[in-house]
Amino acid sequence: LLAFTLSLDDLVIASFVSGPGSTTLPMVVFSSVRMGVNLGLIEDLPISTLNEMFIFTQPAHLQKLQGGELESGERNAARANYLRQRISDASSSN
Repeated sequence: LLAFTLSLDDLVIASFVSGPGSTTLPMVVFSSVRMGVNLGLIEDLPISTLNEMFIFTQPAHLQKLQGGELESGERNAARANYLRQRISDASSSN
């Protein structure tokens, strides 16, 4: 979960700057979680929730949710708290 949390910040940038055939850690982690959901290995997390978590953990969304600009460490903490809450909500609703 920690690697997933920290790598989301870099996923968008990595997807634009990596060349064909190359992968980066953020892309590998996100792809692995997504594959786990698609294969049914992660049953309590719908793909729509995963997509929503990806969007809402981007820096601009985190700063909007927190009501102001955040430093890198503050963003990581806010991201971890948000993901913990969303995963908890998703698993309790199933």
